[in-house]
Amino acid sequence: MRLRRIAVALSLAAAATVPAVVLAGPARAADSCVNQFTGASLTATLEGTNGPDILDPVSNAVVSAKGGNDVVRIFPGVRNVTICLGDGDDQVVSVDSFPTYRLSVMGGPGDDFIFGSTAADALNGGTGYDTIDGRDGYDTCTNAESTTSCP
Repeated sequence: MRLRRIAVALSLAAAATVPAVVLAGPARAADSCVNQFTGASLTATLEGTNGPDILDPVSNAVVSAKGGNDVVRIFPGVRNVTICLGDGDDQVVSVDSFPTYRLSVMGGPGDDFIFGSTAADALNGGTGYDTIDGRDGYDTCTNAESTTSCP
């Protein structure tokens, strides 16, 4: 009986001194997004979820909107943004005034509304029934069923 108590005491002491190991799930690589000007695959710096999101990128951001009906808002002064829309009916819109720096946008399989900047943009609607308004600038607009201000 005494040996059993000692064995139990030693087991408890050992358990108290060994830190618990918490295993995380497998590491997940960040999404990538293809820049429509260069064709380069870039690592996303701002990712949405599989639900509806409002995404506000800063300059030099690479956006992966993912699923859901998302809105990507471009604020004045934001420049050099690469945007990849996901599944869902997504929108790229400007806030307060038209963006003045070029945008790279790749639409997803949903019915997307993509509004460009006053600079020369590369706007690709992807699959789905897409509407692109290039605004000013000499834009490249592809894979859209309805276009405005695209040469």
